[in-house]
Amino acid sequence: LRPDYIKAALLAAQEEEERLALEAEIKRLEDERLAKEEEERRIKAEQIEFRSKEVEALAVEASAGFFEAADIAERLELEQNAKDEADAWAKHLACFSLPDASKESEVNTYISIAETELPTDLGEALTGCLYTEALASEVMTVMADADARREFERVKQCEQLCRRMRETSKAKLDTATLHIVSNADEFVNADGLVLLTEGRGGLSVGIWANVNTKSFRGALKPLAFKGLPGAGLQVDIPKQLNVLKVALRVCHFPYDDKSSRLSSSAAPFPFLCVGGTVEVEVFFLPPPPKQVKGSWLLRPANVQTAKLTAMRYGESHGPGAILTPLKVHFKVDPKVFLVPGPSERKVVRWAEAEAEGDTGGAWSEEGVSEVHFHADTRELVFSTQRSGVFALVGSRTACLPYVGWSLSPAVQVKAADSEVDIEMDEEGCIHLTLQTKVVENISIQIRAGVCQLLEPKIEGLHLKELEPGELLYELRACGVNLMPLDTDAGSVDMPLDEAAKEAGAVSEASQKVVLKSVELEKKAYAEMAAVASSFDMTSSRWNRKLGRNRSAFRVRETSVYTGGNLETFEYGTALLQADTESESYRLAPEVGDIKAPAMKCSLVVQGEAVTPKPTPPPPPEPTEQEAAAAAAAAAELTEEEAAEKAEAAAAAAAEEVARPWVEEFAETRVKGTSNFIFLKNLLKTKSSEETMERVGRTAPRLSKTIEELLTLVRPVAFS
Repeated sequence: LRPDYIKAALLAAQEEEERLALEAEIKRLEDERLAKEEEERRIKAEQIEFRSKEVEALAVEASAGFFEAADIAERLELEQNAKDEADAWAKHLACFSLPDASKESEVNTYISIAETELPTDLGEALTGCLYTEALASEVMTVMADADARREFERVKQCEQLCRRMRETSKAKLDTATLHIVSNADEFVNADGLVLLTEGRGGLSVGIWANVNTKSFRGALKPLAFKGLPGAGLQVDIPKQLNVLKVALRVCHFPYDDKSSRLSSSAAPFPFLCVGGTVEVEVFFLPPPPKQVKGSWLLRPANVQTAKLTAMRYGESHGPGAILTPLKVHFKVDPKVFLVPGPSERKVVRWAEAEAEGDTGGAWSEEGVSEVHFHADTRELVFSTQRSGVFALVGSRTACLPYVGWSLSPAVQVKAADSEVDIEMDEEGCIHLTLQTKVVENISIQIRAGVCQLLEPKIEGLHLKELEPGELLYELRACGVNLMPLDTDAGSVDMPLDEAAKEAGAVSEASQKVVLKSVELEKKAYAEMAAVASSFDMTSSRWNRKLGRNRSAFRVRETSVYTGGNLETFEYGTALLQADTESESYRLAPEVGDIKAPAMKCSLVVQGEAVTPKPTPPPPPEPTEQEAAAAAAAAAELTEEEAAEKAEAAAAAAAEEVARPWVEEFAETRVKGTSNFIFLKNLLKTKSSEETMERVGRTAPRLSKTIEELLTLVRPVAFS
């Protein structure tokens, strides 16, 4: 055979072999593609089947839960009606004379009558103010209850009623003050001064009338209004004021009736008024009476004697303006537990809105200076260039965000120091404990319809039985604000996750609070309240990292009834999430979602330990050609170049080890569990029969009280 024929035959055979190999490779790839598509269809079918069964099961569970909720609501209504009847009978036996604060018509009628009752005697006026404040406290109770139920229109209505009632008290004080300054000569004491004091129920009033104008040595003259228990009211006036025919009135009110009037156009007020408010006012004295024809005394009756004529101290300008500030002293109520520290302590003055038709206003530091607080005497001293209403304020977010929280069944703590039997199954007592940056532990005892403060032991508030909203309102007045608003989220930072930081899993210096959705919060608190009688629950460090529509907390069966929680079960992680956030929905969205509120819960394998840093996959093995090329390149390097390359590789490896990473939350469900609408149904799969029976015995009022307290405190959003 000719060589060229042999070569052509070999080339043809090689081409045929390559063609057959290519066809085989194409067939192999096509078979792999078809197998992969078949596997994907099989997996997709399984996902759709799982999702369909899940949606069907959740729908059945939701339907059963609807009827159960209706039954609980009926039982709760019966319990509430019985309580209302008992309260009404107790008020009847106690001859309770106040109008019904829950009925707006009765309160409005009282206000209309109070507006016409204007006594001229200061003591009588204060008695009327005290009675009005008692009704205002009842309205505040109604408002607190409405706040717990998130009835915001009702809250605004109650705020307006309280403000109107306190306006009638102010009118009473003005009428009595007008009588005193119009008849100042009748109130001169043995020292030739008009210096009156009156105090009742935390409301204190001091009045000075300058009937003998004369100068004095020194820059300021102290006007000490003695005889007012706990108030410590004193105003130091400049000598320019002492030569004028004026009167000065200082009042301490145990409440803040201004903040509810903050103008809607103003930015949210980031501070909290503590210890009530102090009002300092200066009035011009009417012309004095004249002695005529022996025993006749002629008193002027004109515009100046018909109403108080205010001297707006510090607002006039020109040669005769008084530039020296007033110095005000008063004592902060001992019940104020958190007195703002030096860096946060401010005294503000209420400035009325200047816009026509705007009934609001704003707090301002303008004109207030030299603020000092003496901790040993609790005396607050400040200077002011203007008269007006003043308040001590501190940060309203001092206790936010919560470092941690826990909700657990407990043996009831009683006022008497008697021993209790931990074996006794009380079942009707729950403790909510909050850890904050400024107060290590705030512990609240919850029973059906009432809450009691356990820690800290604030005088007058410790173990006092109050409804959830009432207790939190009282705590806020003490400087401990546990009722965060959405607007507070932007002004506080989450504390660093120290465990993750030590492992190098975080890099950010701080993290702003990410609010949970309204639906998620509402669902979380209702579910926690439903099982609180049998389960210990506590915060999880993962909660802050899960975004707006997912929340995580730790849960376990309690052993408080069997061993005082000396031997405890292990905590598991409960995940509550919007259905659209779940893996089953993401994998099969075409099946549809569940009905509103479209939330479901599950037990997941994720624990509190830091997730190990993921190990990067090993690099692929080099081909023979790549290995040969690398060896040839390495052979051409000098010793110095090889050392530099090795050093750079070691540095890159060290940098990779030190590089922070974001932890991934493992939402894989615990083996043997499913997704559920209701937390108690989820926990039933991993709990004893006795535990679940106890859940079923929980009084509806106890669950409702827990839910209301959690709704106000908002641990899911602010931890």
